[in-house]
Amino acid sequence: MARTVYFTTNRVITGDATDYKSYGESIIPPSDPTQITYGTAFVDDANLTGDTVGAITSIQDISKGRFGPQALSDLSSPGRNLLTFLHGFDNSFEDAITRAAFNQLWFEQSGVAAANTTVIAFSWPSLGRLITPPIPWDDYFHDQTVAGQSGVHIMSFFANLEPIIKSARAKALQSFLLAHSMGNWALQAAVESWFLHGNGNVQLFDETFLAAADEHPTVEQRGIRDEAGSQQIRLFNARHAP
Repeated sequence: MARTVYFTTNRVITGDATDYKSYGESIIPPSDPTQITYGTAFVDDANLTGDTVGAITSIQDISKGRFGPQALSDLSSPGRNLLTFLHGFDNSFEDAITRAAFNQLWFEQSGVAAANTTVIAFSWPSLGRLITPPIPWDDYFHDQTVAGQSGVHIMSFFANLEPIIKSARAKALQSFLLAHSMGNWALQAAVESWFLHGNGNVQLFDETFLAAADEHPTVEQRGIRDEAGSQQIRLFNARHAP
């Protein structure tokens, strides 16, 4: 069975936009939100795990700056709750899309009606590498820098999500956000960018899940979590995790 993942990315596309291998490791310029790519991916969920390779069967409905008409129509009347996913460190574009589909499946299998969702993924240009000799932490710090630089792009993505979420909420549906690992670093940058650009308070998400957040311990003191556009925030972390 094919699972649908609506996606947005600020990766530079180096070839055919319908080929997931064309979504590279470079970031688009911050000053032009019309260069952000929106599309729809289909993922084979047979024996799907978070690390499955080759599960993306097709990419369609590519547009720049906002979702295309078909995706916009589908998302505005999704028939089920919305789940937005921000991936973490060491995720290629393929990883991000596959893990979005896996998260959707995992929530669905809980048997909780509200956990049956339509998933939307934002993929920022992580290198998709854990360690590269001779300096093993270079990839981590590269990803952290690019995640922070993605804040303005995620802000634009959130702005495009706002009317979609309002439409879904008018149909008694909910909106959830799941940020994993370094996706929380990108989320913080997006929230800061939102307010720095003069945007007002808005409730985008009914619940936000911050999983294994890669974040400064002072983030709560700065109030970022209180301003994240969510009615309720849940933090999942293991302080002594390897």
